[in-house]
Amino acid sequence: MNISKTLALACAFLAVVMSGHASAEEKHVSITQIVEHPALDSVRQGVKDVLAEAGYREGENLKWEYQSAQGNPTTAAQIAKKFAGSNPDVIVAIATPSAQAMVASARSSNIIFSAVTDP
Repeated sequence: MNISKTLALACAFLAVVMSGHASAEEKHVSITQIVEHPALDSVRQGVKDVLAEAGYREGENLKWEYQSAQGNPTTAAQIAKKFAGSNPDVIVAIATPSAQAMVASARSSNIIFSAVTDP
């Protein structure tokens, strides 16, 4: 699946998770990414753009939390544990190592994964 289709699916899921809630209610979205890269960064920006289109803006009604593992799988696991403990409305894991770490640590959370090689 190419990145635009993956992003579209992630955005659709975000819409479902966030729908039905008044935009005045603050939502918490946590995003983890294995490393900065233009393709991966575009997924993160796409999520932020879709949330903005739905009326969610950081500092107003959206708590936006982002962390990069800087290419380190151990750091990805630490981020996953932190995000699992913060109980966000949805977690977006970008790239396979981040998605694997999130699924291992946050089984009861709403997790969206994108830019993975094999879901």
